Amino acid sequence: MTIRDPRKIIHVSMVIFALAIGRFPPWLVVLCGAAALTFNLFFLPRLSRGRLEKPEERQLGSPLGLILYPASVTLLALLTYSHQVFLAVGWGAMAFGDALASLAGRRWRGPLLPWGRGPKTWIGLVAGWAGGTLLTLGLLWLLPAGSRLGLGAQTWLGLVATGLAAGMLVESLPGLIDDNLSVPLVAGLTTWLAYAIGQDGHLFMPPNLWAGLFWIGTFMVLAWISGKIDGPGSLMGGLLALGIFLGGGFPSLGLLLIFFVLGTAASVWGRRQKEALGLAQGNRGRRSVRHAFSNAGVAGLCGFLAWLFPAWAPLLLTMLAGSLAAATADTLASELGNLYGRDYRHVLSWRPGPRGEDGIVSTAGTALGAAGAVLMSTAYAAVTSWQLTWLWIILAGLAGNWLDSVLGATLQRRQLMTNDSVNFVASLLAALLAGGLFLI
Repeated sequence: MTIRDPRKIIHVSMVIFALAIGRFPPWLVVLCGAAALTFNLFFLPRLSRGRLEKPEERQLGSPLGLILYPASVTLLALLTYSHQVFLAVGWGAMAFGDALASLAGRRWRGPLLPWGRGPKTWIGLVAGWAGGTLLTLGLLWLLPAGSRLGLGAQTWLGLVATGLAAGMLVESLPGLIDDNLSVPLVAGLTTWLAYAIGQDGHLFMPPNLWAGLFWIGTFMVLAWISGKIDGPGSLMGGLLALGIFLGGGFPSLGLLLIFFVLGTAASVWGRRQKEALGLAQGNRGRRSVRHAFSNAGVAGLCGFLAWLFPAWAPLLLTMLAGSLAAATADTLASELGNLYGRDYRHVLSWRPGPRGEDGIVSTAGTALGAAGAVLMSTAYAAVTSWQLTWLWIILAGLAGNWLDSVLGATLQRRQLMTNDSVNFVASLLAALLAGGLFLI
């Protein structure tokens, strides 16, 4: 057996502990998840003697995937504290859907997915979704009836299928955050949102919905025809733009447009010089699904949440602007800093380093990134109000750009994260910082 075989067996078999949902009080489920996290963090590496670790985890000296598994369970148990049945959905997506997608993709191969890179196939995607949906539904029926919120099998089938579709889509995107974290969170929370929509019975639709759809569709087509983004990337961008529009209307959609225009312009600016230095983006700067999601995924999610929960819209739209401020700052700092910087240094040690390398920053790049964050915050304040929120968004953008460099200098250099996953995490933490400052 290879290292991955016993690891996959453990990965799937641990779902048996999901049967505690509805039988244990919610606080005890959270406590059990925290105990599992502690065990995997401090004791499992010694007991397994590295036999369960991937080669890159051995280089790191820590089994990252084995740590993220119980971490995601614990986090989802907290997020769904009042209705932990959605934890079971996320757990099933991770144990069944992710495993089936990997197994079917390696066993039967078939045509590759048209987005991103890597060996992801249509067969793996469909197998993970269909098989994961049925097995997760079976898991729910092993829980006490009272934990299923009074919903029947047909309703749960639709909810679980929706959640697994989102989870498997994220699983198919290469270069994002670890599947042990992204798949359960996306699947569980998507199912919960679908349930919330069904309970509400109706959702407010903007009066200018058709105008918004027209402009979103127009920009999707123009971006694709101009070669700035490929077909699947255009569809992903359109979906994220829809969420931003539903939650924040044309003002928030304008922020996305500012980011896209500035990011595209920065990518093509000085292309010949970047190519000569070996620093130009691949595929002549043409964006794909992973680029769209890693940079605007958090903003799109905040937009959808602002639409679903209008009482929280001011907070969520501030988070949306904070994430785009970080994405804009990072894009300008990296694309233009490599052209106009003079003194390049390691973000942590501050020792001189080669430009273009992960974690290397310059004064010019930092200044240009700060200008991008200020521009994004100013645009947001111009259509809302000139309050402290303007400053919070700037700080979030600067912090997100700095964190992007720190992650690049550490985890990305060790090949534990990709540039896309770094961008996603940096924009997510920038959004959380903006939201936290907003609540002060």
